[in-house]
Amino acid sequence: ALKSQIDNARTISNHLRKERDTHNKKFKELLPSMRALRAQKNTLLKKNNLRKDPERIKQTIDHLELKIQTDAIPFHQEKKLMKTINDHKKYLTHYRELDALAKQISDLATMMDAEKNKANQKHQELQEHLSTYHDNLATFKELTQKINALMKESNNYFSQFIETKHKYREPTQ
Repeated sequence: ALKSQIDNARTISNHLRKERDTHNKKFKELLPSMRALRAQKNTLLKKNNLRKDPERIKQTIDHLELKIQTDAIPFHQEKKLMKTINDHKKYLTHYRELDALAKQISDLATMMDAEKNKANQKHQELQEHLSTYHDNLATFKELTQKINALMKESNNYFSQFIETKHKYREPTQ
C-alpha cells in the first residue's frame, strides 16, 4: 500500500512540475513583448518630448477655439491661434498613442501576473506534495531496512537450523 502511495505521489509531483514549468514558460515568452512595448513607450516619450498634462492641453484648445469663434480678432492673429491649436492637437495624438501603448502594457502585465501566480500556486502545491512524499519515502525506507534486517536474521536462523540438522543427521548415517 505504501509503495503504491509513493508511486502515485511521484506521478502527481511530475504532473505538478510540468504544469508549473508550463506557466513559467508562458511568463518567459511574454517578457520580450513587455520589454519591446516599454522600449516603444520610452522612445515615444523621448521623441515627442511628452511632459505636459493632456487635460490642460485640451482645455487650452477649447479656450482658443472659443476665442476664435467669439472674438473679432485680426486675420494674422487668428492664423497664429489656428497654428497653435493644430500643434496642440498633434501633441494630443501622441498622447493617444501613448495611452494605447499603456493599455497594451497593462494588459500584458495582467497576463504575466496571472501566469506567475499560477506558477507560484503550482510550486506551492508541489512543495506541499513533496513534503508528504518525502515523509512516505522515509517511512518506506525505514520499513525496507527493517524487512532486510528481519530477512538477514531469518537467513541466519535458517542457516543455524541447517547446521543443526546436519549435525544430528551425521551420526545416524
